[in-house]
Amino acid sequence: MTWCSIDGTLRPLSAAAVSISDRGWSLADGCFETIRVHAGRALWLDAHLARLRQGLATLAIPAPPTLATLSAELRRLCDRLELRDGLARVQISRGVQAQRGLAWHAPTPTSVITAAAAAPWPSAPAVRLALVAQSTRRNEWSPLSRCKCMASYPDQLLALDEARRAGADDALIRNTAGELACTCVGNLWLVLDGVLVTPPVAAGAVPGVVRQHILAHAAAWGLAAQVARLTLEQLARASEVFSTNVGYGVAQLQLITAERSPAPVSMRVLQALRATADADPTSD
Repeated sequence: MTWCSIDGTLRPLSAAAVSISDRGWSLADGCFETIRVHAGRALWLDAHLARLRQGLATLAIPAPPTLATLSAELRRLCDRLELRDGLARVQISRGVQAQRGLAWHAPTPTSVITAAAAAPWPSAPAVRLALVAQSTRRNEWSPLSRCKCMASYPDQLLALDEARRAGADDALIRNTAGELACTCVGNLWLVLDGVLVTPPVAAGAVPGVVRQHILAHAAAWGLAAQVARLTLEQLARASEVFSTNVGYGVAQLQLITAERSPAPVSMRVLQALRATADADPTSD
């Protein structure tokens, strides 16, 4: 049987329900986090919690009491599911409100945690065909671009649809200034003259947890990494292009107009992340 947690109570997924008057359903009024479960532990949970709290603060949603016990709740759910490797999703909405309209009237936040098995990070980066999206842009001016908010993903869905219709797996999304910001579900990295470069949050990049870990530890792995604004011209001369997220770790991006080339740097990053996940003392 598959289980989930709603407001701190474990329930069979088949019997779980959230009100259709919940603002998460009606207005996408909430935040979420996707967390890697590795060897039965929630990986980098403190970083996920910090970003989730920041997102809730941005939307002026009070942190529910379940956040204080999220570590124990995740462990309880993973134990019930006998989950060793997978992905957990924590969703917090503003809560149920029967009145129509955008204004809210102090509803109680709703907290939902689900989890499912997922393959561990591969030993080598997967190769994903990608294009530069033309159908939409990322709004780097919006505070929501810095959060994992339910309402901030329609543009990524448009870009992904464009990519799939062109025979690609992913899309590189530019911001309103034409700079590279992100991929559909990950942070973007270019290797320029041997240096790992990722766009800044100010350019529309999500402050990804894997991104944060790479920037903090790249030097220890023998790699140079920096944050800088990126253009299409730099994309054209990059020796490697890859994306990162907690789901797949590292994925090499091959533009549909380019030939596949070796990717030694992204391979080193993925191997370092796998080693970190096995030994990370901060994982819960």
